[in-house]
Amino acid sequence: MMNFETKLKEALNKAPFRSVEKDIFRCVLGECQQEMKALTDDRGHNIVKKLIKSNDECLAHLSQDDERFTRLNKENEALNSLLPQYWSADQVEEFILKEGLNFSSVKSEGQAMGMAMQKLKQQGAPVEGDIVKSVVAKMRKNNEE
Repeated sequence: MMNFETKLKEALNKAPFRSVEKDIFRCVLGECQQEMKALTDDRGHNIVKKLIKSNDECLAHLSQDDERFTRLNKENEALNSLLPQYWSADQVEEFILKEGLNFSSVKSEGQAMGMAMQKLKQQGAPVEGDIVKSVVAKMRKNNEE
């Protein structure tokens, strides 16, 4: 699997000249180069997520007729191509059930989250913490009922 920096540089090289994609990939590369520490996949993904979130906030205030609306959507599409395909809540729940994790004996949500994340990381599952947290909370709530 290609690391984030390689994937970004490859996407930048493939993007058409003067395209929205090339512009946004350059922006991401600039943000990454401002990182004083070595660029890890997690740091790169966080930069991309931050840019997507910023675009989404702008999109919420624009009409679909606005040319910026189209550009920001194209940017988000290009940015999303740099992120791994994260598991959905259903996939996370299915994995937890398949692994037989039982949160009923765990005292806190944090401990349950730790158990789930440990198993998911051992598997190398591409997950986002917020998704796992919501699944664990739902499963714990269902166990209490």
